[in-house]
Amino acid sequence: MHRLFVRSAWSISKTWQRRCRRLDTAHLDVYLARINGSVQTDPELAIGSAKELVEGTLKSILLGLNEPFDEKGDDVTALLKKVQKRLDLALDGVDAAKRGTDTIKRTLSNLGQLVVGVFELRNLYGSGHGRTRRNAVDPRLARLTVGAAGTLCHFLLETYELRVKD
Repeated sequence: MHRLFVRSAWSISKTWQRRCRRLDTAHLDVYLARINGSVQTDPELAIGSAKELVEGTLKSILLGLNEPFDEKGDDVTALLKKVQKRLDLALDGVDAAKRGTDTIKRTLSNLGQLVVGVFELRNLYGSGHGRTRRNAVDPRLARLTVGAAGTLCHFLLETYELRVKD
C-alpha cells in the first residue's frame, strides 16, 4: 500500500509540472519528496510537510495572481479566503441558479475545513514546535492527512490554471 501512495504522490508532482505552465511549482516537489520519504517511517514529518505543502500552494497561487498577503501575519484561513475569492471558489460567488448549488457550497465550505484540519493535525501531531516528547502517529493518519492535502493542492492548482488567462 505504501508503494501505491508513493506512486500517487509522484504522479501528482508530475501532473503539477505539466499543468502549471503559468505558475512555478517546482519548489512544491520538496514537500512531496519529504512526504514520500517519511509517511511510513516518520509520519509526524509527513503531516508537517503536508501542512507546508498546503501553505506553499496557497502562497504560490497568491503570488501568481499578484495578490498581496502578509507573509507572517496572514494565517492559513486568511490565505485560503484570498485564494478562494480570486479563483471564484468563494461561497458567495456560486451561481444560485446552478444545479446543485447547495451541494457545491457545502463542498467548497468543506474545502476550508480540510485546510484547517490539516493545520490542526500538524499542530497536534506533526513536526515542529520543538516538542519535548514524540507524539507517536499511526502512518494511516499521516496518509489520510497527506492524501487530503495533496488532493486539495491539486484542485487549487488546477483551478488556478483554468482561471488564469495567458
